[in-house]
Amino acid sequence: MQGFIVIGVIIGIGYLAARANVGGPTAQMVLQRFAFFVATPCLMFTLISKENLADVATYILDDPAAVTPIVLMQQVIFTPMALTALDISTTGKSSFAATAKQLAHQPILIGVLCGIIVSAASAGTGVFLVPQFLYDPLNIVGQAAVPLILCAFGMSLRGARPLANREGRQATITAAALKNAFMPAVAFALASALGFTGHNLYACVVLAALPSAQNVFNYAARYNAGTTFARDGVLLSTICSPVCILAIALLLN
Repeated sequence: MQGFIVIGVIIGIGYLAARANVGGPTAQMVLQRFAFFVATPCLMFTLISKENLADVATYILDDPAAVTPIVLMQQVIFTPMALTALDISTTGKSSFAATAKQLAHQPILIGVLCGIIVSAASAGTGVFLVPQFLYDPLNIVGQAAVPLILCAFGMSLRGARPLANREGRQATITAAALKNAFMPAVAFALASALGFTGHNLYACVVLAALPSAQNVFNYAARYNAGTTFARDGVLLSTICSPVCILAIALLLN
């Protein structure tokens, strides 16, 4: 609950800033674009570059408590696929060359790949190759990514009426149900089949029940595609998630 309160307070700050017209009518767009093109790539680079990629393999086999491999899989596989699909749908270009070019222009993917390269090179030499005076400013900027995204999300709620659109209401509710209820059920089935029990099983199910990431809205806003659906889905998922996690805690006690 403390974690959700932290998220809610930052979203509330963004909402109040929008009500006070801090930054003018383009403030939300500026925050979203800075988070997408600058802060999030820095965050991905600083997180991954200091991770030992060999320990990722250890996690996959033995230690399901670590979250880094999940982040790697999301940022290296799923996010590029989603952003490429958004690129193609907004530009209308679907050739192999156009797709490869679009991948090269995705700042988050570039941050992830640079982080992987530095991590692998540092593991090979035994020395972290990025000087501290360069790593520190990148890390500081990266730490701003989550607050910027949350504040921008809060700004988007100013004057909005979530779930007001009847046509998209059913889709939004379905998406939240899939994220908060169906996904934990699948995680429970898979983790049980893999032999996980006790705290490890509980951790897998709880991670699956976490709300849809604010990045979903940030990506939608970046490409101006389905922003209302993304905003309402993230909001409903965030509201329902604590209830679902409480139910999971009671069921798996």
